Amino acid sequence: MHEVNADRTLSELHQPTGGDFGGTKVDNEFVNLLVKIFGAPLYQKFKRNHIEKYISLMQEFETKKRTFDGSRRMALQFPIELGEMYLEDVDQTFQSALHETPFEGKVQCIADKFIIVEELAKTFFDDTIEQIVITADNLLKKVPNMNSIILVGGFSESPYLKSVMRRRFGDMITIPLEPSQAVLNGAVVYGHRPLAIAERVCKYTYGIGRMMKFKPHHPAHRKVKIDGLDYCDGIFNKHIEVGTKIRVAEDAEKAVVHKYFPTTTAMKQAVLDVYASPFKDPMFVDDHGCQLVGLIKLDIDSHGDIYSELLVKMMFGGTELQVQVTDVKNNKITNASFGFLG
Repeated sequence: MHEVNADRTLSELHQPTGGDFGGTKVDNEFVNLLVKIFGAPLYQKFKRNHIEKYISLMQEFETKKRTFDGSRRMALQFPIELGEMYLEDVDQTFQSALHETPFEGKVQCIADKFIIVEELAKTFFDDTIEQIVITADNLLKKVPNMNSIILVGGFSESPYLKSVMRRRFGDMITIPLEPSQAVLNGAVVYGHRPLAIAERVCKYTYGIGRMMKFKPHHPAHRKVKIDGLDYCDGIFNKHIEVGTKIRVAEDAEKAVVHKYFPTTTAMKQAVLDVYASPFKDPMFVDDHGCQLVGLIKLDIDSHGDIYSELLVKMMFGGTELQVQVTDVKNNKITNASFGFLG
């Protein structure tokens, strides 16, 4: 969700959301139908032995997917090889076997055409479209006064998706002339104008795994002993919280610096584990939802000083998470970049 600023830059109003409900999910539903009809072993055998025919079938489905409007049946070229393999495996033609399946009357094979009636074809789309509608509804409740929903990407060419979205959201729906190209064109524009998105909203809570002196409230299984001292391992040290608004141009200067120290005086290499969590206050790096984003390794020489400081700051502007580590004692700066999750 974005707002257009007076200078024509964009500000995110809510952290990015979404899930497994795009065009690929529709493809998977079609594949599930094939598996239910022909069986998983035969389907995999067909895919393995006749990869060109399989690709051709999926490409044709992609074309039909982009033209299906929910009112007409879907007709695909039926791969002859799949029918022959089915006959060889079960000693029965695919057409006659259909009478013994739940898909009788819903799937037909006429000449060389594989025909799926509209009611069954709609089920390929329904769960995906329902999730899109629910997500959009929830976002509009969180951020009111929005006046446009723009459909982009290949799946936006689906007449069925467009009709459902228009029924639900009316005049708010806007569709570019070439929705498939809109994402690509946007990426090119963004490459030339990296500050086009002036303000972002952090999608995850980001932090670094660390040890600290063991305290009574820490779980016993996390206790580790180093040089005679008890530490709690795997603590999530939060750098920035999910939902935080970040001004991209100002982020590097305003990033909060966190201090880290060597675990032992003999430590020659520091390894910082960067984690992300969808929750505001994760306690440990293995809490539910936490994911390892990446590692930063740097050589250090604390000269026997356990209080030798490592200053760490995270910058969240642009398309990457940037981490800068400053070894104060040795006046050494290490930079690393990681792609944002999801």
